Amino acid sequence: MHYKITLPDFSLTGWIIFFIILALPILPNLWSIFHVWRNTYPNPQEKMLWMLCSAMLPLAGGVIYIFIGRPRAIKNPKTEEREEEDSRPPYIPD
Repeated sequence: MHYKITLPDFSLTGWIIFFIILALPILPNLWSIFHVWRNTYPNPQEKMLWMLCSAMLPLAGGVIYIFIGRPRAIKNPKTEEREEEDSRPPYIPD
């Protein structure tokens, strides 16, 4: 038996909507991994636990991190300095 795999016949808009729907569950995990990477935690084991949770539990790991892990994060001083630099107006010499 041979099965033929066919793709749905979508228009361009249909394909865009299709890929957006596929990408939505991935976004909380990607954001949580990025947030864990940029911030510090009370101990390194907790940081590693959140990284593993976000990477290994699809959708659930990212959502759990957003509600439980994100408030426990300690902002990095380097990140705060970058945010202050970004908020300053650009220097324009005379």
